Amino acid sequence: MTNKITKFIKTHKVNLLIFTIPAITIIYYAAKLLTNFDESYTYFHFVDKPVYYCMFHYPFPNNHILHSLLMHLANLLPIPDPLIRLRVFVIIGSICTWLITYYFTNKYYGQKVAMFISGLFPMMAFSISFGFFSRGYYLILLFFIICLFAAYDIVKNNNSRRGWIMFSISSILGFYTMPSFLYPFLTVNAIIFVFNYKNIKKQILYNAITGTSVFLLYLPIIIFDGIEVLIGNDIVRPIGRFTVLKRLPEFLYSLISVASGIKGWIILIALIVSLALLIKKRDRSNLIIFAILAAAPFGLLILHGVIPFERTFAYYSFIIIFLIGISFSDYINKVPKTALMAGIVALQIFLFINYGKHEYYRAHTFGKEFTAIRHTIIEEHKSCYISTWWAEEFFRFEALREGSDQSKITYGNQFELVSADTLDYDYIFIDVVKDMTESRKAAYSDGLANLYVKEKE
Repeated sequence: MTNKITKFIKTHKVNLLIFTIPAITIIYYAAKLLTNFDESYTYFHFVDKPVYYCMFHYPFPNNHILHSLLMHLANLLPIPDPLIRLRVFVIIGSICTWLITYYFTNKYYGQKVAMFISGLFPMMAFSISFGFFSRGYYLILLFFIICLFAAYDIVKNNNSRRGWIMFSISSILGFYTMPSFLYPFLTVNAIIFVFNYKNIKKQILYNAITGTSVFLLYLPIIIFDGIEVLIGNDIVRPIGRFTVLKRLPEFLYSLISVASGIKGWIILIALIVSLALLIKKRDRSNLIIFAILAAAPFGLLILHGVIPFERTFAYYSFIIIFLIGISFSDYINKVPKTALMAGIVALQIFLFINYGKHEYYRAHTFGKEFTAIRHTIIEEHKSCYISTWWAEEFFRFEALREGSDQSKITYGNQFELVSADTLDYDYIFIDVVKDMTESRKAAYSDGLANLYVKEKE
């Protein structure tokens, strides 16, 4: 096995240079951007507790269990900055995902198409964000791509036992990361069924093994917290299938825009042209794959009756490029390798610059203004009252990184309505939706929280 990997790397080492810019990108942003609410929440509620806690309790969907367990290991690394400790494993996992993508697409579509797909998908906005952001979405990307790779192995290699084992293991790990892996799991199952329906008994068997394994892994949570915490989500509630049907076009347009970081109409045109090429070529196999991957969100969300966050479909940052790549494969294969490499690098540079304008980048920078204020509070020993859903975790985590004194900071109840009119602190942070202040005017607001500053006497 080791010899095969070594031989593969030697054979493709020049092609693998396409990962240079993606690697620089996620390392740069991992070092540059402040902690996000979800990262700090994960740390304090799941990583900074005994390791069994994240395996036995599911108080909030932020507990991406397998990721939480890996972060316990990451937290043991001899790296002073806890945020970098948490992000190191994510970066390593992301690079592994790119390599597996290249190996998979090279095997079934050739070197040039593999370079195109695996060189561009890491620079999609979701891929960059979840390539360093310490949440479980990088694992969803990884396990979805392995599942799809396994599906090809099953279909093209006579119901391959190796493929079924690979599919089952990656599905189990995907589910143990987060329950919403059900979406990619069903999508890949549909592909396998369409091409391999004569072997439905084997598909049922391995799905049963997968389901039983997932049930056993989640059994401690079901015992301690009940099954409702897994099948229900207070943030994403069922809204009825008719309402879902009305909102789907807007959601899907938003999904391709947010996942790619590019204007949705550009991606839509590229996908329509890609579909037209497959129809023109009468490429039945790839046309079926295109249809299933493109239609999956429609069917899944109508059946489920919800409109989730776009990041639930984080793996579509891969699917978008994958569908374009396999559709344009004939044209890509005609491009000289040097020219193809140059084109990919140029697009990577553009996507790197474009990411700075993307909303997930902005979401990581929302704490910059408050960081400057926090330093003022600490350095000048000012009193501060915080009652927001995000600032408490953010302040606590940044204090942990710096080892700063937080003794003059008071954290209020995040779920109560608050008025700055009744509080006597130098600085007061209140969630916009809970702010009942009438007489005082906010000195600053970012749309999430209002900041009130005590006037100098």
